[in-house]
Amino acid sequence: MHEFALIQFAALMLTLGVCVYLFFSVKRDVRVVEARMLRHGEQLRAKVDELTAEMETLRKELEVMEQKSDPSATIARTLGSGIRIQALRMIKNGEGPEYIAATLGLPRTEVELLIKVQRMLADPQAEAVPTS
Repeated sequence: MHEFALIQFAALMLTLGVCVYLFFSVKRDVRVVEARMLRHGEQLRAKVDELTAEMETLRKELEVMEQKSDPSATIARTLGSGIRIQALRMIKNGEGPEYIAATLGLPRTEVELLIKVQRMLADPQAEAVPTS
C-alpha cells in the first residue's frame, strides 16, 4: 500500500511537471507571437505614413495642375466659398449676374466682380483699358 501511494505521488509530480512545462512553453510562444505582431503593426504604421505622405504630395500636384488648367479654381479657393465656386460654374455656363445673384443669394455687385475677374483671366487683353 505504501508503494501504491508512492506511485500515485510520482505520477502526480510528473503530471504537475508536464503542466508547468506546457504553461511556460505556451507563455513563451505567446510572447513570440506578440513580438511578431508588434513588428508587423509597426511595419503597417510605417507603410500608412508613407502612403499618407505620398497621397498629400499627389493632392498638391493635382491642385497645381487644376490651377494651371482652370484659373477660376484658384479664385474660388482664394474666396473660400462653395457658393462662389457655384457662381463661377454658372458664369462659365453663361448665366447672367441677376440670375446668379438671385439663385445663390449673393450681392449682384459681387457676382459682377466675379464675372469681370473671370473674363480677365480668360482673356487679359479684352479687359485692358483703352488709352485714347
